[in-house]
Amino acid sequence: MSVSQSSRGERVNNKLSFWTDYFELKNGRIKIFKRKGVSSRYYARLTFRGTKGFVQESLFTTDKEEATEAALEKWLQYEFKLKQGLSLTKKTFKDVSTEYLEHLSDKVARGEIKQRKLHGQKLMIDRYFDNFFGDMQLADIQSKELERYREWRKNYWISGDGSKLRHITYYRNGRKIKREIHESQRSRVAASTTVNSEETVLRAIFKFAVTKGYIASNEAVQIKTERVKFNQRSTFSESEYRKLLAVGRQRIDDVKDSGRDRELWYRTLLYNYILIASNCGCRTTELMNLRWRDIEWHAKDASGGSNIIFSVSGKAKSRELVANDVCRDYLTRILDKQREFSAKYGFTFKAHDEFVFSDCKGRKIQSMKGNFNALLDEAGLTRDKSGKKRSLSSLRIYYCTMRLLKGDNVDLYDLALNMGSSVEMLQKTYSRLTARLKGHKIKSAGSVEERRKAAQKETTTT
Repeated sequence: MSVSQSSRGERVNNKLSFWTDYFELKNGRIKIFKRKGVSSRYYARLTFRGTKGFVQESLFTTDKEEATEAALEKWLQYEFKLKQGLSLTKKTFKDVSTEYLEHLSDKVARGEIKQRKLHGQKLMIDRYFDNFFGDMQLADIQSKELERYREWRKNYWISGDGSKLRHITYYRNGRKIKREIHESQRSRVAASTTVNSEETVLRAIFKFAVTKGYIASNEAVQIKTERVKFNQRSTFSESEYRKLLAVGRQRIDDVKDSGRDRELWYRTLLYNYILIASNCGCRTTELMNLRWRDIEWHAKDASGGSNIIFSVSGKAKSRELVANDVCRDYLTRILDKQREFSAKYGFTFKAHDEFVFSDCKGRKIQSMKGNFNALLDEAGLTRDKSGKKRSLSSLRIYYCTMRLLKGDNVDLYDLALNMGSSVEMLQKTYSRLTARLKGHKIKSAGSVEERRKAAQKETTTT
């Protein structure tokens, strides 16, 4: 390939004294040079018709012919990107993640997503993604880098950056909260479900970059969700559940005459929460989002029966579910107490827009986790027989277990719909109940000798 030095190139070379070994291709749209006193390698400055500015890159060679071929190849690649409507500007991961968060912020302002979603994703991006991928070019992040990230992420709290932290700071309801990092968190490897959830956000960032034209779809790394081993959540046996309620009642009695309204109400509300959660199958978030307007107290079904219906939302979707009839009594207790508090503390309560699970001054309670854990600890029920830690979601599993054990031939499909779950997930729960549900079919009828004699007798009579 012949390359000619132009007089224009000489003028540029004189003007820009830090350029040496300068020459041009494509009528000046490709300028190739070395940077005096900086590097012996060639660089290319590329310009394109219909666009402003230029792209400058190292050609990673000191050989003139190799530099010529490399520059032409890069110019053609950029020309191809332009024809696809892609941006010529190279973006680092942090450039795009910052723009992505601004995009989410706009969606919050339009009411399309919740503020907590923005906060949650910002936390992941700041702590993990930007920390690892921040300065990398998007197109350079491929399978090899993704596998390195996964290993880094799993070790983050054990031997990585997280192991050096003593406190974490986050925002809740507009307030800045600082809490100490527990030692148990430092020794815990990130679960596959956690990593998969985070990588859903990572996938969204690359999709956003493709939409914005920063990379082509075939340049975006393919993030395949790792298969997660099903981990059956802990629940309660009937005797354990009765013990939980008994200790819950005792905790209420312990503060009944103390004058501490707030503590008494939290314990009373938790007690009724447990009763409701174990009789409706709601997810924790769904119950915490439940308002009085979302309850239909006497809905008629096809047979004319009266049912209590909850309209719930929490896991991206909304649905209606039928709760056990006893929930009316538990909800009425809460309703009566909230009306009492309304008069005592002077706040408006109409049993409509207000949240069912609110404090003694009518404000929504964000979480019952702390009080529930204290109750579990006092009852000696923090962990099940296999050592798994119980949580509020254990009440949902208890509901499912009781429906399968005590329901009148309840249909798995109907139960799955009511719980907003899948038949497959319920079957996994159902599998551990096989011995209880079908014991009469599985166990032998008498000893081996008794069954042999019975078989002989049957043969003789026939």
